[in-house]
Amino acid sequence: MASRSEVLTQNELEKALVDQPYRISREKRCLDALRQFVDDGSTHIPGAGDHLLAGLRAHSGPLSAAHPWLEPGDWDYAFKSHFDFVVETAPTTRYPLRPVFAVEFDGPTHVTPDAMARDLRKNRLCAASGLPLLRVGDGEIAPRERMTFLRWITRQWALRHAEIPRLAIEREARLEELGADEIQACGEYLLCEHPDLDIDFVFALEHPFEPIATRADRVIRKRRLLWPSMPHSTTKPSGPHLWRVTGTRPPLPMLLSGPENIWEAAAFIEGSDNSEFEVTATGSARSWYPLTNGPVNEDPLDILVTGKFPYLMAGPWINASSRIAEALCWLRLIDAIDRELLIRSSR
Repeated sequence: MASRSEVLTQNELEKALVDQPYRISREKRCLDALRQFVDDGSTHIPGAGDHLLAGLRAHSGPLSAAHPWLEPGDWDYAFKSHFDFVVETAPTTRYPLRPVFAVEFDGPTHVTPDAMARDLRKNRLCAASGLPLLRVGDGEIAPRERMTFLRWITRQWALRHAEIPRLAIEREARLEELGADEIQACGEYLLCEHPDLDIDFVFALEHPFEPIATRADRVIRKRRLLWPSMPHSTTKPSGPHLWRVTGTRPPLPMLLSGPENIWEAAAFIEGSDNSEFEVTATGSARSWYPLTNGPVNEDPLDILVTGKFPYLMAGPWINASSRIAEALCWLRLIDAIDRELLIRSSR
């Protein structure tokens, strides 16, 4: 019987894909999902870095018990295990049903040695096959202004499928407008000078995490805060403001190694009494899942050179975890500002 959290996970997936040509399979056997994905990988829209990973997989040989990335027992486990959920293209008269990514709910029991060993097997099977895997917990299905990170990131994945081809065409047209001389003059700073050429950047701007604006608007009104540098909101306080954000350091990734994708942000605030202070916040999400028990002692680049993966990238596409961590960082910054202004107002 499915747990309450697993039921909520399925509900969020269904809400994300309600008007999209996909369906969610429950308890699909791992081997069936892996083989169907390998037989037709055309459903995967690659992101930055995905081409390199696909090339490494192709070089390592077909998916089988003898695959060099698998360990003894992994192949047998694929026969008798299941994915909690598999997002698949809806079958039609022209195309059969095809998996596009798997979702595993990691509850509190996943910290036991046996459960962690099973998780590692699934991670290795997904790495060897190329089937993207998203592991979620209670945090990803917790509502934030009537939205969850699971629903949002799944929706983002579906929209990427629909919109990335259009954005790619627009980028090519923009490159033609710039001309070879301008492109050569910009050199390695091309995307800095012309960020509209970065497809992932443009897509992220067009599809923000809506609760950020909702929560910012509420804090701006409640605390009479003027925040002109807030990119997600244009709301202004009614009447004279009591506080003003004089500068914002938007979320940026911290250069740390490890499985967590950590972003940090700050806001600099001035009160009507001329007081000045800084508020900071961080947000994180898992950027990769381990393939072996214990820490990765070798340099990941050295492992890649040998033709293997050091770990399995998290989520339906490579930068999915960055989007979650950035959005969570914004929410925590807004909440931190709200708490700080409440404390200072009550003095």
